[in-house]
Amino acid sequence: MTSSTTLGTTLGTTGTETLLTRFAAAVEANDAAALAACFTPDGIYDDYFFGPEQGPEGIAHILAGFYKGGCDFRWQFHDVLAGPGRAYARYRFSYRSTAPEAAGARVCFDGIACLDLSPDGLIRR
Repeated sequence: MTSSTTLGTTLGTTGTETLLTRFAAAVEANDAAALAACFTPDGIYDDYFFGPEQGPEGIAHILAGFYKGGCDFRWQFHDVLAGPGRAYARYRFSYRSTAPEAAGARVCFDGIACLDLSPDGLIRR
């Protein structure tokens, strides 16, 4: 992760960076329980490819979908800004495609995550 702005650090970015590091490690390890632990018990993971899923079972379903089509996942968050109840982070997400026609090509996405955070710092959505 790259360093955050002074404003982001003042508003609680360090805790959010830790959360996002755990999130990325869980995806990379295909660890559904660890990924779900980044969310509130009724938290919603809203994925643009697989749609929104709620709770630990739904989050596990999204992660299983990732691994149906790929391997060697990498998720890097940077430029994190966080305040009470809200955080934003740029990210680069990549994986090796397991589709026969892709021949193991690395697929990359750059994006911005917008997180709705609970008072204890977990992801609500």
